[in-house]
Formats: sequence, C-alpha cells, structure tokens
Amino acid sequence: MRARFLILVLAIGAQAHLHADEQPAEIPPPAMLFDRAQQTFKAQRHTEAVEQLSQFLLHYPTHKHASHALDTLGRINQATSFKHREALIHALRQMTEDGEERPRHKMAMNWIRANEAVLGWKFGSVPSNVQPTKEGGIKVALGNVAWSREHVPSYRLYRIPAHVIQALFTEGKIKNAYSFFHFDDIPRERWEAVSFRVEMFAPDQKNPRAAFYLQSGRHVALFETLRANLSDGGVFVLEQEIEGFREQTVFRAPKFGLFCKTIGASRFAYAADVWTEKPIENLEI
Repeated sequence: MRARFLILVLAIGAQAHLHADEQPAEIPPPAMLFDRAQQTFKAQRHTEAVEQLSQFLLHYPTHKHASHALDTLGRINQATSFKHREALIHALRQMTEDGEERPRHKMAMNWIRANEAVLGWKFGSVPSNVQPTKEGGIKVALGNVAWSREHVPSYRLYRIPAHVIQALFTEGKIKNAYSFFHFDDIPRERWEAVSFRVEMFAPDQKNPRAAFYLQSGRHVALFETLRANLSDGGVFVLEQEIEGFREQTVFRAPKFGLFCKTIGASRFAYAADVWTEKPIENLEI
C-alpha cells in the first residue's frame, strides 16, 4: 500500500510539473521589454537584441516606442550586412497584415517610406497630375540609384469613375467631389482596373552616375513608364507592391482643357479634348 501511495504522489507531482511547463511565459511590460532590448543592442549582442525587439513589436505594435524599435532593427541590419533582414521584414509584415488596425498599419508604412534604403528597395513616385500624351504614358521615377529587378515594384492601375465620386458626394460619404479626398472612402469594388504595359528605360548616357552603373554591368532602371489609355480622364490609383508591401498613390488625368486663340484684336476661348485636341461642344464649365 505504501509503495502504491508513493507512486501515486510521484505521478501527481509529475503531472503538476508538466502543466507548469505548458504555461506560457509571462510577457514583460512594454517599457521593461523595450529597455532590455536596447541594453542588449548597446552590448552588441545583435542576435539576442533582434529576438527581444521582434517580441516587443509582436506584443506591442502600437506602443509609442514601436517606431524606435524598428529603427534599432534597421541599425542592426546595417551593422551586420543585413544578416537579420528577414526578422525586420517579418516584423513589418505582422504590423501591416491586418488592414483594420489602421494606426499600426499607418505607422509601419510611414517607417517603410522613410527607411527604404535600409530595406534595399524603393517605391516609385508619380506626379499628382498626369500630362496628356498621345502614347498615354505615366512616368514612375524609381530614383537615381541602381535597383535589381526583384526590388522594382509590380504595378496595378485603377480608375475611379467620375459618376462614382459624384454619387458618393451626393450621399455625403465624401465632403468635396472636386478637391482632394481620401480614396479609402471609395469602396475598392468600385475601382475599375486599367490595362497597361510597362516600359523600362535605361539611364541617360550623359549622366555620369548612370554611366558608372552601366559600366559596372548592373541591371538598372531609373524610371519606368506605364502605357495606358487615360483619355477618359478622372482619378486614378496606382498600386505598387514589393515583397508583399503595397503603396497606393492617387493621381489625376484631365479630360478636357481650355484653349485660347487670338485673331487680330479678338480672343476666343473654347474647350477641347486634351488627348485628341478636338473642340467639345456645349460643355458646361
């Protein structure tokens, strides 16, 4: 009987120990976890610091020190020749994967825009107003640096029809149909996909910096042009994507313009289609 009692006690003790091991480790308060990571970083224990910073960003992505934690991850990557780049990308992806948490998503995207050199790639920039050309080109400036093709964005182009904007304005969902509004206010299902083709251009041969990159044999693109039919005019959204991160830019393309002609002492003004240059009759302005 005594032997059975001892075995039962040992079994109960082992089971209790097992349940204790299964309990998740308590997460330190944000200030403590952040300070610990910073001290580890200052001691140049980079691998350990990356783990602590990643844990901090996982549990406290909207904390006031989240941006500082990302800065430290970026500094570690630069100090270690991007040895821990995957951890930085993973932390950013966790912060941007849930579109409903806008403050978290916005902070991470702002950090990405300000630290593209740390990530090794760059979103292209486009003008807010596209000038009409017969070819219908949108120039996307990629910057005066050489990028490998894997770090050049992929593109999607959408048009937001004028009648959609007017309807949302009438419904009171946007405040002004004729000036700037946030395109998040317009449901994505009402965006119209626009087909296009991409043309990559080599750098200007007269640019010494560009010539250096060409001589080095690196595959470069200082800008790309998207060829699309923009003649319907209106508001467009260019969506760029690199490694799963998306950047959206709104720009406008005109449908008509006002032209003036002088004949003797008289001047005439008329409206014309800016793409075909043909006059438009009975246009209310």
